[in-house]
Amino acid sequence: MIAGSFFDNGVRKEIRVKGRLRANSGNALLDAALKGIGLVQLPAYYITDYLETGRLKSVLDDFAYRDSAVWVVYPQHRHLSSKVRMFIDYLVENIERNQGL
Repeated sequence: MIAGSFFDNGVRKEIRVKGRLRANSGNALLDAALKGIGLVQLPAYYITDYLETGRLKSVLDDFAYRDSAVWVVYPQHRHLSSKVRMFIDYLVENIERNQGL
């Protein structure tokens, strides 16, 4: 069984979904959705173009889990360059702005 994250009245819930198709690839899940095989829960960067053209339709929007995580990984024992620090700051600012945090 696969778990999906949803919000119900402001409470995060993990829902176990049974099905015959399983994939750990966003592209494979996108392909399945485009072929009408079932529902998928994917990040916006996979589906935005398909939503805009009408090839996919968004459902369960009232229950969408909008929190996500992004990690920046770098060697701890090295000095953090100003370029890396600027990139991290840019990510934090823009991810928060785009998610309405």
